[in-house]
Amino acid sequence: MAASPSLSDVEFHRMQLQLIELRTNNYEVERRNKLLERELSETKEKIDQLDRELGKAKQAINKSKKAKDVEILLQESDSLQRKLLSQEEEFRLQNQTLMAELSMLVSSNEEYKKKVELLESGNAVPVAVQESSVSEELYRLKAENLALQKNLHALQEKFEKEAVLKSNDQSPEVTIASQSLMQPEEKDSVNGEEAVDGAVQKGLTQSSSEYNETINKLRLELDTEREEKLLIKSELEIKKKEHQEKMTAIQEELEKAADKLRKKQESYLQLHAEKEQVFKEMSAKLDENQAARDRDQKYYKDQIAKLQAEIEKVKKESEYLQSNKDKQIEELKHHLSQLQTQVDASGIVASHQLQEQSGKYLAEITVLRDQLSRITKERDDLVTQLQESRRVADDAVSQMQAALSERDKNILSMQEISKVAEKRKSLVDEMAIKYQKEYDAHRENVARIEEKQAAEVEKLQAKIEEQSKKILELSKQAGLVEEKIKKIASLEDTKGWLERRLTEVEAQLESTVKTFNEEKLSITAQYSAQINDLLAQQKEELKHEVDEKEKAAEEWKNLELKLNSELEAKNDQIQQLLQEIKDMEEEKKLHEKKGITMLKDLKRQLHAERKRGEKLQAKLQEVLSEETNKHVEDLFRTPDSELLETSSLSSWGAAASGLGKDSVASGPQSPTSGVNSQDSDAGAKDEFNDLFKRIGQLQQDKWALEEKVSHLETSNACMAEDLLNKTSIIEHYVMNSRAGPKHSNSHEDKLTLKKVMDMVNKNSEHTQQTQDMNKKLQSMLEETLTKNMHLQKDLEFMSQEVVRLSKLSISASPEPAKLANTPPATMALPSPVTPEPSTLVSAERESSVTSDENFEIISGPQDNDSDIDGKLVIDCDMSIS
Repeated sequence: MAASPSLSDVEFHRMQLQLIELRTNNYEVERRNKLLERELSETKEKIDQLDRELGKAKQAINKSKKAKDVEILLQESDSLQRKLLSQEEEFRLQNQTLMAELSMLVSSNEEYKKKVELLESGNAVPVAVQESSVSEELYRLKAENLALQKNLHALQEKFEKEAVLKSNDQSPEVTIASQSLMQPEEKDSVNGEEAVDGAVQKGLTQSSSEYNETINKLRLELDTEREEKLLIKSELEIKKKEHQEKMTAIQEELEKAADKLRKKQESYLQLHAEKEQVFKEMSAKLDENQAARDRDQKYYKDQIAKLQAEIEKVKKESEYLQSNKDKQIEELKHHLSQLQTQVDASGIVASHQLQEQSGKYLAEITVLRDQLSRITKERDDLVTQLQESRRVADDAVSQMQAALSERDKNILSMQEISKVAEKRKSLVDEMAIKYQKEYDAHRENVARIEEKQAAEVEKLQAKIEEQSKKILELSKQAGLVEEKIKKIASLEDTKGWLERRLTEVEAQLESTVKTFNEEKLSITAQYSAQINDLLAQQKEELKHEVDEKEKAAEEWKNLELKLNSELEAKNDQIQQLLQEIKDMEEEKKLHEKKGITMLKDLKRQLHAERKRGEKLQAKLQEVLSEETNKHVEDLFRTPDSELLETSSLSSWGAAASGLGKDSVASGPQSPTSGVNSQDSDAGAKDEFNDLFKRIGQLQQDKWALEEKVSHLETSNACMAEDLLNKTSIIEHYVMNSRAGPKHSNSHEDKLTLKKVMDMVNKNSEHTQQTQDMNKKLQSMLEETLTKNMHLQKDLEFMSQEVVRLSKLSISASPEPAKLANTPPATMALPSPVTPEPSTLVSAERESSVTSDENFEIISGPQDNDSDIDGKLVIDCDMSIS
């Protein structure tokens, strides 16, 4: 009761108000701490999400770009290494082959030179001595053979001349024989004189024969020696020519080998120079890339150093904060212990309240410890991330070094890599700037939060000091505890107020959620922009592929145009050939008509000559049948009549042969028929003279006809030979089986009249063969036209396929690319030119070959895209004989 008057109602009420204010402040501090913790957790989650997404994006970009670039670089370096190795091996093999050929040529040249020197110096005499006897005998025998042949030719010429002279002297011998019959007495005297002369001549002939034999022997020896000299000279000249030809050939081969060596050396030098230039360029590029890599490493090292410095600062700040917080916690614990002692002294209710406050403070301490542990974890995570970034940077540096070492020979790829490196550098710079900005913002937020916390802690400390003072005062005013119990109701009112405050906090939470969603939308917008960029790149790649496909379609178009032009050219050639065939057939018909008319004229002439010969034979038989004119038979025994019998070159039938037989059969039987010739009348002599004149004229006409017939036979033989050759060629290239008649190559012998008639009669067979050939040519033309139609269909199908593929490539892209140069669905091809019916009809007409025709069939190679197996080109060259 004594202590009760020490506390007045005003003071008690003031203490209650102070407690209420302290509680409200405590609640506000707790609320602010919670808000800060939430904001920290949200910012940390955002940072973690952003870091994860950035890491994923970086990994995806690095994987896609690095994998592609590394694969491209490896493939290009492997291909270039293979090319270099193959070129070096080919060059080495070529050099080896050239050196082997040169060594062979040099050795052969040296051997030939040695042989020539041996031949010139006479070292080959021992070898030649062994064969000298045989060669001398061969030369001697050859010379004797040639001399004897010359003598034989001379003797044959003399004998022929003597025979001609004898044949010319036979007519005076007949007169001499008649004179000998008329004067037998004079004959005896002449025979006696001839016997004396014969004896004298025998002696002379014996001496002259011996002299002639010696002269002939000497002549033979001279001729043999001359022929030997000529043979030796000819052989020497031949050997000299052969030696010169060999030397020239060897020199040409040496020159060719030297030219090849020179060309190979030039190509080797050129390749070596190009190789050195490429190495220089690549070394310069490598130096540039090395410098760029060093710059990048320096930049990354600087960035890492900055990050480490910042991390150390954060560590120091966190340690400082932790120490400050530990101190604050200890001070708070000390104050709490004091307050607990005071509250215990003051009362049970105050103790409960103080316990609640101490529990709250302990909870705050645990929260702060959790925050410290989280900050330490974040620091550790940052350290690990730095280590991972260093490791990734080291891996990237090692990969870059490997790629740069492997890519020593590719200029274009180096440029692309430099571009990619610049892009990566720009991306890394951008990401570093973003990360730095985010880190600065986060650091500023942390600093703000720490400042707020420090201000609040200071406020709390001031309030705690005030409360401690008040508690000291309250301890003095213990009686006021009962009044505090009454004020519990007021605390319940404050509870309602706190509930309202909770609703307000929930509203604030909703606002923060909205802001978070807005930030999330902004981040998604950024990533959608990146995705759009990637899609744009993909579109560009697809456009590039579409352009390539368009180029392929244009190439197909060009191929189709070329094929169409070739088809038009081939159709024009077919039309020209058909026109030429038509002209040739007309010319053949004209020549055939001319030959038929010539043959008819010859037949008429032969028939007329046969009739004339039969009439003359009948007249001769009538003349010879008379008994008074038997001395005419001696005239038909003259050598002229014998020449007439044997001078014909071809058989002229039974009439001409009968004439010769009758003339031979009616020859003179005895030499006494010339005695009665003086008693014949002058009229008979005139008739005989007329008959002889007619016979001479007939013989001249006959000889002229024989010459004409022989000329016709030779021309017909040549024509037949040409016909057979051309038909054999056509059958070989066009027809399946040879239907032409077999012919002999020896056309030197003259054909007889029967053979000429057989050839004329066989003209129908040739016409049949030409008809068959024309039919086969027509079938071949029809086949080519059908193949042209198939080719047109194949080209249309190919154009449709090209259009379909282009449509598929367009549909594969996300946005339809506008193709301006797509080929049409169906391409207008020129229709194959069909031959006119007149040409086909003219090809079936009968014709005989009377001129030189050259048919050439060129079968083209098979085309992979069409069914065309061959193309027919017929070149007809007319040269009328």
